Amino acid sequence: MFLAVDSTPTVNFARLRDVLFRLGFASVFLVNGLTELIDPYAHLYLMQQSVLNYFIADFTALMKFVAFSDLLLAALILFARWNGYLMLCVGLWLLAVTGLRLLSLVPGGDPVELLNGLLDTINQLQ
Repeated sequence: MFLAVDSTPTVNFARLRDVLFRLGFASVFLVNGLTELIDPYAHLYLMQQSVLNYFIADFTALMKFVAFSDLLLAALILFARWNGYLMLCVGLWLLAVTGLRLLSLVPGGDPVELLNGLLDTINQLQ
């Protein structure tokens, strides 16, 4: 009597989910880092329109730091163990970028104007 061996390949969905998440998440940082290197003026305008313009006169060093940080985070997300420290770094970096983009929505990057605009919008919705 022969024992039947199941030779159908099984898919490890947890592993597939992890790989796809890492590829997608790392690609965001990879594209931003490459954009900083290839077309730095795409992000320069964003920085100049934000609150950073009040504190920084020359964005050259900051743009290099952003490119390096984005590429480093992309590599760590892809190849490193997903631990709490890496999650903390990625989360803080995303909060900083989100804040920068939000403040760039207001001409001159004035946070008080942004807050007043948000409060006006909320009042209009009520």
